[in-house]
Amino acid sequence: MNAQWWRTPFRAVQTNLRLIDAGMDVEAAADFVVGHGANAWLVNTGGIYANHPSDLASQTANPELTARASSDLVADALAAAHRRDLRFIARMDFSKVLPDHARAHPEWLFVSSDGEHQVFNDLVTTCPSGPYFQEETFRIVDEVLERYAVDGFFFNWFMYSETDYAHRYLGPCHCSACAARFPADTGLPLPTSREHASYPAWTAWAYEMLRDLGSRLRKHIHDRREGVALILHETADLCYVEANNAIGREPWPLETTENVSAVRTHRPDVGIFVNSVAFLDFPYRMGAEEPERFAQYLIQAISRGANISTYMMGPPGAIPYPSLAVAGEITRFHRDHTAAYDGLRQASPVLLVRPKPPPLAATRSARVAEYRGLFSALQESHHPLDVVDRRGLVDLTPEQLRGYQLIVLPSLGALSAAESALLDRYAEAGGSLLLTDDTGFGPTGGQLAALDGLAVEGELTGAELLSAYAQVDDETILPLHGRCSLLTGGAGTDQRWPVLPQARFGPPEYCYGHQPSGHPGAVLTGHGRGRVAVVPWTVGRSYHEIGTSIIRDAIADLVSELAPRARVTTDLPTGVEVVLGRTPSAMVIHLISHVHATNRSYAEPVPVFDREVWVPGAAGQRAVALVAQRPLTSYDDGTNLVVLLPVLGRFEVITITEGE
Repeated sequence: MNAQWWRTPFRAVQTNLRLIDAGMDVEAAADFVVGHGANAWLVNTGGIYANHPSDLASQTANPELTARASSDLVADALAAAHRRDLRFIARMDFSKVLPDHARAHPEWLFVSSDGEHQVFNDLVTTCPSGPYFQEETFRIVDEVLERYAVDGFFFNWFMYSETDYAHRYLGPCHCSACAARFPADTGLPLPTSREHASYPAWTAWAYEMLRDLGSRLRKHIHDRREGVALILHETADLCYVEANNAIGREPWPLETTENVSAVRTHRPDVGIFVNSVAFLDFPYRMGAEEPERFAQYLIQAISRGANISTYMMGPPGAIPYPSLAVAGEITRFHRDHTAAYDGLRQASPVLLVRPKPPPLAATRSARVAEYRGLFSALQESHHPLDVVDRRGLVDLTPEQLRGYQLIVLPSLGALSAAESALLDRYAEAGGSLLLTDDTGFGPTGGQLAALDGLAVEGELTGAELLSAYAQVDDETILPLHGRCSLLTGGAGTDQRWPVLPQARFGPPEYCYGHQPSGHPGAVLTGHGRGRVAVVPWTVGRSYHEIGTSIIRDAIADLVSELAPRARVTTDLPTGVEVVLGRTPSAMVIHLISHVHATNRSYAEPVPVFDREVWVPGAAGQRAVALVAQRPLTSYDDGTNLVVLLPVLGRFEVITITEGE
């Protein structure tokens, strides 16, 4: 048996147990996991409460364990799992402690800038900087490892908590450990809120603190037992991604694919564990997620090579979750086609850089709107793309970057020296860049070599943009929305899409008089063997918030010019996402339908008939549809393999291989 079992594709079920579930029928639950198509089971083990007897003062056994003859749910569930060849993953939660522990160890606890603890339902929030996380967690893990042959650990809520379950904001922690270490590490005072000047530095510091702690826990676990995985973040064995809904959050149907892609691009050798939530939101744990939306979580995850998990509250059957039926279908599909996912890597020609959203405020961020509008425009025009978080961009190797024809950088503002150097090298070597809004412009002008001589003369925003346009050609006039920088200079560059500043727009008798300003709405230039395009206004945000196809098509045409081989030729509707991947033996194409997307969710799938896709460079190869379970009719057009697609429902997976 492979010691690092998580290196091959797997599937899990998480039964997130309540205290009253201590008497769970472990045999029936394990049978459900197997029938669901999973080969791993994630079960509450320790932390806030231990579902086993414990000798540690920091652990309190679940009082409902008296319902079991053994008084040990972990031992019973572990035995049931291993009898069925299921991996057993221990769920731990160190984010909160019981009141007795809080009174005995105030040094473990979160403290607000006003000296207040974070308390909810009598549980008291701990701080990752304090000795509970930094020391006691290691002892708790040791006890579990000494007693139980677990196959992995997952640490829930492994973060610095600024808010409680009721969304009450208390700010960054000011416990004695944070008060001592943050100023010593940064030379800055602890922030009191998200508006504080040192808050950005604190978020970066907290991120590194958690990465360091997680890395030490991973080493500690591996030193004690080989073959035990840690599911946590990108420095763990498996990076945890949660696919979920939330009341009040802006609907974004592509969230799972972008979150998985960001990890896969940044850390291609790290496995990904996508935990898909069967309920609406944590205050509504008995409220079932819409089945077709839940299906999207799983489909988008596997399309990027992630391992999938179905997450429910309580034992199977305790709470009605209609989405479990479709979740089982997709999980069993993944089980039955493991070969198509073993070693699956992304193979998109376009890389989109994701700006970091402000905490809990994605719907209020203009930068996120710019990013999402560009994502949608690319996806709908069948330009397959990968995502990387901005902080991961500079970690990409030259080999990784060579795999992309185009890097798109939406609304990033001024670039760091490392970012500028990387992008200059990429363009010099033949890659193309697309910069939108204020990306690449600092106080002294353009920051990339290709932008030398370009400067920002002024800015149009708010009411100044009403009735302002960028004119692509005589037939295409794009409304300017959000923000527009007025560029000057750039002698010898290809300046396009003239900006038409505001003219009178009411009453209708006065709606005329627009004249070109002399400022471009797009600039193209060369650098080395590559090309660089600047769109100095929020074209992505315009598409995200306005949604007219002329904006999308203008973006798509510009991308096609910068990266001529980036678009997949197909007659599929714009609502079908194309995800390109490769295994060592095949090209793998996921076709994911969003045709049935609604305002906030998904309805029943709408079948798509009689469509084709042209696969470049695959002439003479063989196409097989894994969902339809049959070889596909195809023909060569000289260079491409033209594949006649089966009826498309939720999704299809096409493998392209050599041979008959």
